[in-house]
Amino acid sequence: MKKQLFSSVIYLFLIICFTSLFIGIVIASADEGTVEISSQVLEPVDFSEMQVDVSALGTFLRADPNMEEGGSPVQKPTIIDLDAEGLSDAKWISINYHGEVFLSYGKKHVNDEIRLIGLFSATSELKSIENLNRVPEAINSGEDYKTDETYFGNVPTDISEDFIIKYLIGSSIEIPSGAKFLFLCCADIYYPDNAGTIQVTITKLEYYQFLFSIENVVIILEVIFIMFLVIFIKKRKERSQNSNPQT
Repeated sequence: MKKQLFSSVIYLFLIICFTSLFIGIVIASADEGTVEISSQVLEPVDFSEMQVDVSALGTFLRADPNMEEGGSPVQKPTIIDLDAEGLSDAKWISINYHGEVFLSYGKKHVNDEIRLIGLFSATSELKSIENLNRVPEAINSGEDYKTDETYFGNVPTDISEDFIIKYLIGSSIEIPSGAKFLFLCCADIYYPDNAGTIQVTITKLEYYQFLFSIENVVIILEVIFIMFLVIFIKKRKERSQNSNPQT
């Protein structure tokens, strides 16, 4: 009887964990203007945020200048002045995006099919597109993203300072020391045939808001789920061995 009760409790807990994980991901995908956190100690808080558009034609990467018939000139990336937006003193920000762009000869890419990347810099300086390190005072931060060679020139574009911005749950990232500007663009190997814009939301996070972010809650639930799954498997193995003693 006790063994059956134990098994039932484990099954119930695993179901709750899985359901909570699914709900957390669904909530994270919602495009809300404000986010609220409530508890016995903290009152609901409106996050200060800003929204910007990122053109699919813009980039801070080395880019192929070759233009086929009907192509457009490569543009500058979206550059955000952190001081002007009141973000210079923020330790953490959350970046989310959605949109619809056309890449690779008119092929439509939506939301998670888009690879949005960012880069912090001490200045807004941007060199011409034939340079690999177009942002001379770039500051390394976040999860690095390896970009491919250009389509026509086959020259490398990958730099160590850029970082990937995740779709759905977004990316919470610390603004590095000395950063004054944030560059944003989509990663691509040929820009002149691109069209469309990406809508990006940048949210300033307080320390406790970062701790209670959806991204961190999902990670905690995943860890708990794995721990109890390991315990459950171990207990079942022990019961199996006890019920089938060796002769």
